[in-house]
Amino acid sequence: MKVLVVGRGVAGTVYGWALSKAGIDVTHVVRKEGLPDADTKDEVRVLIDVQIETFGQSAPLTSAQVSEFRYRSERISTLCQDLNRIGARSVIEQGLDKVS
Repeated sequence: MKVLVVGRGVAGTVYGWALSKAGIDVTHVVRKEGLPDADTKDEVRVLIDVQIETFGQSAPLTSAQVSEFRYRSERISTLCQDLNRIGARSVIEQGLDKVS
């Protein structure tokens, strides 16, 4: 199966990641300008993978694992906010271009 995802913002990245993990061939269509760098998106994917693995453990989490989990959650939140700002800025810039 092939899926086309429009956008590489937070939602597009997360859905694309989840679909590709399920074995689906994902292609993203994105704007040329204002794209976040691939390193940021890769970091989000890795952090989410680790969070899922942590929850999949059969044993209760240790206090160190809980601390690491909280750190990763805060980092995911920060990165997603950055991605949202980049996307919003790009939309505003496109709107201004149309008015000009």
